[in-house]
Amino acid sequence: MFPSWGPISSMYQLMTTVAFAAGASYYVVWALSEIPSIRKRDLLLVLIGATFASKFGGALIPYLYRTRVEHWHGPYLWAGFHFHSAFLSAFFYGVAAAALLRWPVKKCMDHYAIAAMIASPIARIGCFLRGCCYGKPSNLPWAVTFPEQPGVRVHPTQLYTVGLELLILWILLRLIKRQRYDGQTLWTAIWLYSLYRAWIEMIRTNPVFLWGMTAVQLTSLVTLLLSTFVLLYHRDRRPAKEL
Repeated sequence: MFPSWGPISSMYQLMTTVAFAAGASYYVVWALSEIPSIRKRDLLLVLIGATFASKFGGALIPYLYRTRVEHWHGPYLWAGFHFHSAFLSAFFYGVAAAALLRWPVKKCMDHYAIAAMIASPIARIGCFLRGCCYGKPSNLPWAVTFPEQPGVRVHPTQLYTVGLELLILWILLRLIKRQRYDGQTLWTAIWLYSLYRAWIEMIRTNPVFLWGMTAVQLTSLVTLLLSTFVLLYHRDRRPAKEL
């Protein structure tokens, strides 16, 4: 049995900061080494903008859920944080910024997906240390306890998430070296992430939102269907240059 870690906010903030730094570092190294036309100043401004986009966008789905279901009236940024919402917000911002700066959009988004999968597992360790995002009660040998529910052993879903996202990262790093078209790594990342999140919600404690599913499951279903369509549409596509 793992020890009870409790809400260690400072450690959580540290891990999320390390997570962003790791993901951003990967992206900067790739961009500056592979795309000579990208200027350091532009890249820095895009990363700063993506940080704000993910921060404010990450609270969107929790805010909509809490105001509708819980009739919550607190500050917007206090509503919570949703990875789908943050990922998609930074994604749309990144597409717009790359198009405006005339960067190779699809290629940039492929590496954005990898950067996100580098950052997310690190941030999930912060969730474990903080004692949030845990699962349902469990009697498995590796079940853990948290101060929020003393004496109740639960699934360490944060650690499940770390393992699964590292697996996704490994797949993406292998795929991007042999992908047949720009954008394949991005849509594969969305498909894999949506699939695993829809499953792991079954052993988490998030409340039902609609049609017997949580808000995360509904979002995952939409992104899973969309990414499946895109991947199937391009399944016979041969390698081509960025348009």
